[in-house]
Amino acid sequence: MAAGSNPTKQYGITKPLSLLGPVEADLQRTAELERFLVEAGLYESPEESAKRVEVLAKLDQILKGWVKQLTSQRGYTDQMVEEANAKLFTFGSYRLGVHGPGADIDTLCVGPSYVNREEDFFMILHEILAQTEDVTELQPVPDAHVPVMKFKFYGISIDLLYASVSLLVVPDDLDISQGSVLYDVDEATVRSLNGCRVADQILRLVPNVEEIDMNKASWSALFEPFQFFEAYKNYLQVDIIAEDDEDLRLWKGWVESRLRQLTLKIERDTYGMLQCHPYPHEYADPSRQCAHCAFFMGLSRKEGVKIQEGQQFDIVEL
Repeated sequence: MAAGSNPTKQYGITKPLSLLGPVEADLQRTAELERFLVEAGLYESPEESAKRVEVLAKLDQILKGWVKQLTSQRGYTDQMVEEANAKLFTFGSYRLGVHGPGADIDTLCVGPSYVNREEDFFMILHEILAQTEDVTELQPVPDAHVPVMKFKFYGISIDLLYASVSLLVVPDDLDISQGSVLYDVDEATVRSLNGCRVADQILRLVPNVEEIDMNKASWSALFEPFQFFEAYKNYLQVDIIAEDDEDLRLWKGWVESRLRQLTLKIERDTYGMLQCHPYPHEYADPSRQCAHCAFFMGLSRKEGVKIQEGQQFDIVEL
């Protein structure tokens, strides 16, 4: 490399297939995709987009007020109360700009070291949200693999995580992609931070978040529905039954938070020979006269793995 020359920036681990920009055919396919998405109703309206921004701003104000309230109650100085702050981040499909109409918003609140998850988040903030007009279906799930508070705010579904970092004051320009943010925090906090950190990394590694290359099929083929209940020979059904709709909502949230672990255990305890594919939506049988719902998982033997004929797997003890 010649002295003074700048090295070419590399995105990701492997080298790109090409560094060339889009050609006319690529631009045409992009325009075709955008038209298809609009016609299929997969873009939210400008009004809904604006509402999401407004809802996040209101939630941000609630979180900042919550931290200032706790700071004052714990006897910190007036200057500390003035500087006390919480910062709201988004991740998941909303952060990546690929969410559709009606999709929930994955959010993360980062607070100072003296505001904890167990009492301050799941008890005090929970009570504040419960008394907030336009907050509905409030459901804390503290025992989930990633502890979360689920609710609707002005009709928009919110999943809110909390991370207490090793700072007395959380700056507005906090960069949680830096490794230092993980210093002296517990595993639940690391998992809570991971969603935002991964989303930021994905956006950094994509030099142009707008281009895609498909030559062999039309865009509509990409959105053909998957026939889940015809794709497998065996299914695992998880039934959830409660006394009433409110109990069902709470019980369902707890069970749903465990499904990921169940999926992992099935694949781990069968040494990867049995694969588990969860159906992303719940199912309710209208003929049943009780508060209930069910989740389904398709079970299949892993392709390419030799399994003895007639071999069975026992997943009862998982």
